[in-house]
Amino acid sequence: MTTPTLIVTPPSPPAPSYSANRVPQPSLMDKIKKIAAIASLILIGTIGFLALLGHLVGFLIAPQITIVLLALFIISLAGNALYLQKTANLHLYQDLQREVGSLKEINFMLSVLQKEFLHLS
Repeated sequence: MTTPTLIVTPPSPPAPSYSANRVPQPSLMDKIKKIAAIASLILIGTIGFLALLGHLVGFLIAPQITIVLLALFIISLAGNALYLQKTANLHLYQDLQREVGSLKEINFMLSVLQKEFLHLS
């Protein structure tokens, strides 16, 4: 005869204390970041507006000077862009040459080690 066995079911996990529809509250750091982002946007917008206003007033007072300064600014930006375009590749090439040199040294050391191990066996 077999005796009946009692099967105990494990208790169900506790239900979460928040509802599924409730959005978790942002942390204090997230609130600070959001406030800082809004403040920086306001500051940048104000500075941009004042810069546009200054250019407008400058153009109304002395349009020739404004056009000359604007042309010089565009030429300097083009010069900087051209310089960066020419030198960026040179820097990358020099970095690549250094890496190749170090890899050649490592390859030489590994070949010496391989020869030593072959002589030992």
